[in-house]
Amino acid sequence: MNTVITLMLKDIYVLKRKSEPTLFIIVFFAVFAGLQGGFLYTAMCTMMMVMLTLTTFAYDQSDGWEAYVSALPVSREAVVQSKYIFGILTVAVSILLVMVSSVVFRGFQIAAMINALQMQVYLGLFFLSLNYPLILKFGFEKSRVWYILITFLIVGAGSAFSSIASQTGLQINGLVSSFAGLLVIGLLLLSYGISLRIIKHKEFLEI
Repeated sequence: MNTVITLMLKDIYVLKRKSEPTLFIIVFFAVFAGLQGGFLYTAMCTMMMVMLTLTTFAYDQSDGWEAYVSALPVSREAVVQSKYIFGILTVAVSILLVMVSSVVFRGFQIAAMINALQMQVYLGLFFLSLNYPLILKFGFEKSRVWYILITFLIVGAGSAFSSIASQTGLQINGLVSSFAGLLVIGLLLLSYGISLRIIKHKEFLEI
């Protein structure tokens, strides 16, 4: 576990040095999510946070980290675990940002906060689960078009559904929400298994 934490601290340090503009954009989306609520700003805050973890793959490749870590006594499983745990933590941070912003600008609206929390968990984990195996398999640059496409599809479909729901008064009941949660968790576990399988065949990770 210490190795996983160390790998995550490495990613945090790299992002602190190289991703300050993205952090300002995330705060911007969080503020407007608190001011106006709704799907778009909340979703973008969450996915931008997850995108930070995607950029760590790019920095690893461009800085030669993959070759370096292959010479260290670090297991392949620890490398994958650090990425997934870090990704889940960024989703949690996005939830905290939106929650604080919502309380500051609109007060304690419990129902709205719970809905936003569920949406962020589902979207964040879904976005993470789809993109991690692609980047591990094909590299960050070759996968760029896919994660951009996935982003537009999620935002477009979510915005359309949110608009339809607000116009028709449609509400998602607890059973549907629970089913969606189970699907997302299942997808996350499947994604993790696929990523482990991919990593085990990466030459630079032959320890």
